[in-house]
Amino acid sequence: TAAANIGLLPNECAVVEDAISGVQAGRNGNFGLTIGIARSVKGEILRQNGADIVVEDLAEISLQEIEDWFDDQIIQDGWNLSYTGFDPDDEKLRETLCTVGNGYFGTRGCFEGSQSSDIHYPGTYIAGIYNKIPTSIQGRDIYNNDFVNCPNWLLIEFRIGKGNFTNPLDMEVLSYDQKLNMREGILERSIVCKDHLGRITHIHSKRLASMSNPHLCAVKYSITPINYSKKLTIRSSIDGNLINDGVARYRDLNSKHLFLVELGNTGDGIFLHMETSHSKYQIMMNANMLVYENGKPIAVEKKISHENAKIAEEVEIDAEEKSGYTVEKIVSIYTSLDKSVKNIKDAAANAVSEVKNFEALYLPHTEAWKLLWEKADIRIDGDRFVQKTARLHIYHLLVTASPHNKDIDAGIPARGLHGEAYRGHIFWDELYILPFFNLHFPEISKALLKYRYNRLEGAKQYARENGYKGAMYPWQTADNGSEETQIVHYNPQDGTWGPDLSRRQRHVSIAVFYNVWKYVSDTGDKEFLNRYGAEIMLEIARFWADIAKYDESTKKYHIKGVMGPDEFHEKLPGSKEEGLKDNAYT
Repeated sequence: TAAANIGLLPNECAVVEDAISGVQAGRNGNFGLTIGIARSVKGEILRQNGADIVVEDLAEISLQEIEDWFDDQIIQDGWNLSYTGFDPDDEKLRETLCTVGNGYFGTRGCFEGSQSSDIHYPGTYIAGIYNKIPTSIQGRDIYNNDFVNCPNWLLIEFRIGKGNFTNPLDMEVLSYDQKLNMREGILERSIVCKDHLGRITHIHSKRLASMSNPHLCAVKYSITPINYSKKLTIRSSIDGNLINDGVARYRDLNSKHLFLVELGNTGDGIFLHMETSHSKYQIMMNANMLVYENGKPIAVEKKISHENAKIAEEVEIDAEEKSGYTVEKIVSIYTSLDKSVKNIKDAAANAVSEVKNFEALYLPHTEAWKLLWEKADIRIDGDRFVQKTARLHIYHLLVTASPHNKDIDAGIPARGLHGEAYRGHIFWDELYILPFFNLHFPEISKALLKYRYNRLEGAKQYARENGYKGAMYPWQTADNGSEETQIVHYNPQDGTWGPDLSRRQRHVSIAVFYNVWKYVSDTGDKEFLNRYGAEIMLEIARFWADIAKYDESTKKYHIKGVMGPDEFHEKLPGSKEEGLKDNAYT
């Protein structure tokens, strides 16, 4: 109201408040600048609740600084997803939203020093890596093809003196700031923590999943002792002792997918070779740790250790108060799905050895993101929240599928490369995703549609198994294109088994047909139409011509045995016949 009274939009105005409710109102009102005055409330709390700038007295900020905010800093803020203060209850959501990735793999935004718990869930998911294993439930074997949580390459821990390796987030957290820079694809954290002996440590970390080379990723992790001098031990690990444990309702299911093949020391660093138990996909990770003191490289002896499928290298440093100690962890990831790679062990070792330092990855990575944003950015004036939200959606689309997908035979999982919900299966989500890629990155759309073409024979086989001609795409697919929807599901409330009729959502085939037509219409790619698209559409059309039956009495065609997208109306009440007749959407 106040903004309207002076003829301005909220984003053109600044709010000055010293109360939590006031800065919350500034944030929720989408004002251009919210200034918090830290009188009776700590500045950290004001920032947590929406203050852009915090001062103890308004005299500390000048009109020039306010003008600078509106001229430049508000623009920079539109690229950042930022958090002030550590919130255990919100952490797993933050980890999802702060995922870094490049289409080949995605890594959740878990803190480098954290392992799986009720608060944290580290996860790295590689496009196409699934594993199908049984679980015995009430005397029945149920098979699930899961999107595998691959080895945790992030893990960096430290200890002070002869103490234990401790997660700083388990200490007293004095300050915490986290920022996902969407323009550069960089996740940063700054933490100040105090242990039970009163020793204060500042930690700053920066990570990336390279958009210039999809097999590389890196962490820059800095430690500064604020009020002590002591021996520091820093340990960098690749941890393969993982299970799929990210979704609570799946936890009664068999969740161990990875088994150790080999681990060891390369001379420059460490490596871990894992294999999925049933699909037999090979996963190779190499890591090298570079060490610096106050920005200068130092030579240190590395100690190698391992525990089951976890391998680590650690260094000891005689740390001095207020000096900075940094490790740069360079990691490579290769799998047996990389068909152009003859030997993934050699490729992973060579990729790491060729990287001089974090900066050598950072520069081409940010340049690659710059080129993506030049094609994809949507500029929105007048609404900070909508601007940031639009960029967040675009960012996560490009994390899930990028120009690197031209060399990847994988679809778009319902939850991206960000977690295990829906077991990482591919449904029909590309229906609303491909229009974006058609417009900005048609080569990505083409790669995703080729995933469907490569599974056309499977769709034809699935149609035959159900008594139809043509191609009937499954409701849920994973790596090989088979139907992955459960046949039956168990109701723990009454102890009964019932059919899972969601597999009758035949509209997925309509979506595939539409996606091909829309891609060709938007891009004019006649070569794709001739080589791939026309065959997909023809076979889907044959399926619908067969499933639709003519009724002489009504002089109309009818379809039966289908479920619509609401997934609720699965059959008529009291009917023994599965599915519905003439579902309106289908």
